[in-house]
Amino acid sequence: GKSPSRPASSSSSRSPQASSTAPPAAVKTTTRPLRKMPSPSSSTSVGRSSPSATTASKSVVAEKKTLLPGEGQVGTFSDLDKLSVKGDNLASHHIPNDNYMKAKGIPREEGIAIKVEEPHPGRGGRHREIHKKLQKQDPKLEPRKALADAVRRVHNVYKNDGLNNEILPSLKKVIKQSKEKHPHLFQKDMKK
Repeated sequence: GKSPSRPASSSSSRSPQASSTAPPAAVKTTTRPLRKMPSPSSSTSVGRSSPSATTASKSVVAEKKTLLPGEGQVGTFSDLDKLSVKGDNLASHHIPNDNYMKAKGIPREEGIAIKVEEPHPGRGGRHREIHKKLQKQDPKLEPRKALADAVRRVHNVYKNDGLNNEILPSLKKVIKQSKEKHPHLFQKDMKK
């Protein structure tokens, strides 16, 4: 009676080891092609287990993020609001924060904003990610510091998504338009 149970227990102990060995190998093959993103052909030629190589190449494609059409547009909040289209998954994000600008006497509609991704309905998106760290700005901050902090936060979110080069021109426009529209707050010379 014991010999049949021993082989059964040893074979059952072998199969969990085999199955516990398989997932780390699958994780490693998934991880390696993701690091080699610039050359997707290498992920398919890795190939001992073509299903994991195929899965890895699909993950690379799924992980590649792009700007949505209209994302990165810059203008006053009211101008961007006029361009909004239902279902475009974009939101107008004030830079600096809307409440900060109100404290400085700038109405919501006149604050400079940028179109950022925000899935509707849904969760996630770059707009929600921006607000995780930068919910409110201290109205006591110097205006140029508030602008720099807000631009930096948006930049970091896009940089983490691999979209650094795509968003930089828009962030430069945010700074330029902020200085032009509200020089009493953002021009270096005017701040005496």
